[in-house]
Amino acid sequence: MNKQVGELELLQLLAAAEQAAAKYADGHLTLFRFTTEHWKGFFGTVCAACERERVSAAPKYRTLPDALRGLLATIERSTSQEKSGAPPTRLQKGFNG
Repeated sequence: MNKQVGELELLQLLAAAEQAAAKYADGHLTLFRFTTEHWKGFFGTVCAACERERVSAAPKYRTLPDALRGLLATIERSTSQEKSGAPPTRLQKGFNG
């Protein structure tokens, strides 16, 4: 595990992502670890073979905690835009990552 991220912080990030998935994505949370040593995360279910373009376009993160932080940031951006009256984001339309 990355020395900069303790086990407690990782558990907190996972718990927050699980809560967000339950609230915004019908409980679905998808995390991918790629052999090129990067992570990608999505709220919702994702078929890597069926949705190659979507998976390819998603941001890459070096570590699992970074991927979880990035995924949680999509919720923060989405809810702040919703409060401001901005048009719905992909997350609000059910497509995110």
